[in-house]
Amino acid sequence: MESILLTLHIIVALSLVIAVLLQRSEGGLGGLGGGMSNVMSPQSGNNFFTKLTLYLATGFIATSLSLAIVSGNSNKDSIIETDIINNIKENDVPTVPLAE
Repeated sequence: MESILLTLHIIVALSLVIAVLLQRSEGGLGGLGGGMSNVMSPQSGNNFFTKLTLYLATGFIATSLSLAIVSGNSNKDSIIETDIINNIKENDVPTVPLAE
């Protein structure tokens, strides 16, 4: 289940990046005063890529939350607990060289 969600999440993320890059630029400074007159135009909300970006962003958030829930419910030990902490032996105490 986790691998299916991860694959879907990657596809949604790449699609979201492509949809954002394909959108038409509305101003030279990206909303910092360059194209502020076009922000409230009636055509800005009817753009196909704007709606697609909205749906893809919603899907990205949903898959992110789903992945977090599925990964959090798994009973896997972390790599720190299994490999590092369990392999430290009591006799492996580092020694400090003495000064001559």
